[in-house]
Amino acid sequence: MKQTLDNAAAIVSQYSNVAGGEALARADSQIEDTWRNLIQYYGEGHALAPKLAIIRARAAAADGDRSRALSAWKTALGLNSAAMPTELMGMNVEAANAAVADHKPQVASQYFAAARAYAFVRGKDAGTARQQLRIQELKQIGGSMQWRELRDALADLRHYSENFPMWTGPRLDALVSEAEIRLMYEPDDKEKREALRQLKTDVQLMQKGMTEDMLSLYTPRIRQLLYTLEDKFKL
Repeated sequence: MKQTLDNAAAIVSQYSNVAGGEALARADSQIEDTWRNLIQYYGEGHALAPKLAIIRARAAAADGDRSRALSAWKTALGLNSAAMPTELMGMNVEAANAAVADHKPQVASQYFAAARAYAFVRGKDAGTARQQLRIQELKQIGGSMQWRELRDALADLRHYSENFPMWTGPRLDALVSEAEIRLMYEPDDKEKREALRQLKTDVQLMQKGMTEDMLSLYTPRIRQLLYTLEDKFKL
């Protein structure tokens, strides 16, 4: 039993700040065994359980065990309900990513919504954080949505972005993201071509009103978007 505690403590010490990668994947079976032993002998109330639960979920995800990773994140979030809001926001995003990987878009959407609920921790940037999380969600689960539903979600995103001042990053990000999502998921028809043509115009207009420093974060994405519109749609 002492060996179990020693193993758990060593894992927490070594992997607490590791989000993924090959090293964590290779340790997955050891972490899972240690977790089971810890719960068997000491229960989920042990002080090491919350941190070990997070590491366990990340290890399962890194090792490609999608179903186990999603289940592990549910356990981890339950054991870390008293964590700092910043940590909870990040964990919910990781859980959402696990749900996407396990082809459970509705579950992913619930986790993304939970993550947005903690965006207040970003202070004056809370609105930007919520928008970024919504964009991430639509990019990941948009393929599972009916186009009518996704189209309405994009309209809501555009409306939300209009709360930000003109010539700012969030306004540009919303336009570029909408174009990227339409390229991925909108059925190929005249409506799509017209929507993309208007988005190209809006993006280029937004570029003209922004400083070079602000634009630098978006330049590679905008350039790739324009190349795609030109090559595929002759826009």
